Amino acid sequence: MREIKFRVWDYDGKKMITSGIEFELVRMNADVVDENDDIGFNGYGDRFDVMQYTGLKDKNGKDIYEGDIVKILYNNLGNVIVSYKDGRFSLYGYLARKCLIIGNIHESPELLGKV
Repeated sequence: MREIKFRVWDYDGKKMITSGIEFELVRMNADVVDENDDIGFNGYGDRFDVMQYTGLKDKNGKDIYEGDIVKILYNNLGNVIVSYKDGRFSLYGYLARKCLIIGNIHESPELLGKV
């Protein structure tokens, strides 16, 4: 079973939140939160982009998330943006071992023209 993890791009803060996501959101947006409250993204509008971990790692062992831009080192396939569609990620396990994360859609927008 694969590990379920997320990271969040905060458009207002212009930063990637990779750990303690729920606690970051509480500090930024709530005065008082009961520890039993469900913390979600309802009411935050377009402030956050939530990206899920694919369960795959690149050739250096780095976690691959939705929104990552990876260079495929297999048969010169080029670069792809990892996305989730129709119940699956666009990057397959056998390719993940032969790719390298070179950026993501939020922190490396200059790479989007090369995809």
